[in-house]
Amino acid sequence: KLRNNKLAFILDARKHLKRIKPDVVICQDSWYLAMPATMCVNSAMVKIVIFHTHFSAKLSVLKTMLYNRILAKCDGVCFVSKGLEENVRGVAGLNPSKSYVLYPGVEFVGVKPEDASEFRDQHGIPRDAAMLLMHATTLYKLKARGASLLMDALAKLIPRFPETYLVLTREGSF
Repeated sequence: KLRNNKLAFILDARKHLKRIKPDVVICQDSWYLAMPATMCVNSAMVKIVIFHTHFSAKLSVLKTMLYNRILAKCDGVCFVSKGLEENVRGVAGLNPSKSYVLYPGVEFVGVKPEDASEFRDQHGIPRDAAMLLMHATTLYKLKARGASLLMDALAKLIPRFPETYLVLTREGSF
């Protein structure tokens, strides 16, 4: 089990990586998640960082320097969109030299009519009403702002489309 302190996490994770000697380490975009892999001397280990979330503010000079040093030691830095890459480079001031945009794929799985009916019944949504679904809306400030913008836009549409329902979720299955 890894501890909840960032410094302790870095040291514990590095120790575990040295012990298990993985061929590849893929981590989320937090600097302290990527740092343990970059501290390992195993040059054959492939190190990849994946960014999923926009930065809403510029990083401190020290944090930018640390982050850039970590990213320079990675074999690849991936982004889920070109816009996110531009945000990370522009707002956060990070400049990974080996960057790639990997658009997430989604396999569409149809909703069973009985599941949709049960959901509508549980939440009092008429069967002929349109539903808009937005998931993970309050997880990050930027997503919460997106949900707020969506509610403002929907408020303008309601007079024309009164049977429209907005479903905002944070976690769990859809």
